[in-house]
Amino acid sequence: MPRHIGSTDGEFSVCVFFVSEEQEYVRGWVSVEEAVEAFRHYTSPTIPAQRLGFIKQVLITDGCDCTAMEWKYGEGLVFPTKEMIDAEMEKSCLDAGMLEHEPADWERNRLQAQANEDYEKGPVSDEEFWS
Repeated sequence: MPRHIGSTDGEFSVCVFFVSEEQEYVRGWVSVEEAVEAFRHYTSPTIPAQRLGFIKQVLITDGCDCTAMEWKYGEGLVFPTKEMIDAEMEKSCLDAGMLEHEPADWERNRLQAQANEDYEKGPVSDEEFWS
């Protein structure tokens, strides 16, 4: 199944794959909001089938049968990746003129903030260092 970020409007389906090799379309041809709501439900550890490991995979597909989101038991969200989401957010913010800095500056600023936070915490004990 092809994967991409983006979709056709109002044509989403949610499919749940079980360890028994069966599958079930739990939502078909619904809005993105309804598809994401169902996706969150079936990937939540609060439902018994999920908690007991009966669900091995959950997909949201669009009207072109391309994967919009994918979750796997033991791995969590595998598509889109965090890197893909971050890159899309950066691009959207840059396009909208919401960022003063280029994405490369973000990493430098993040590292500087982490260093400042670590400095404020004070020295690390030997036990913390070696754990």
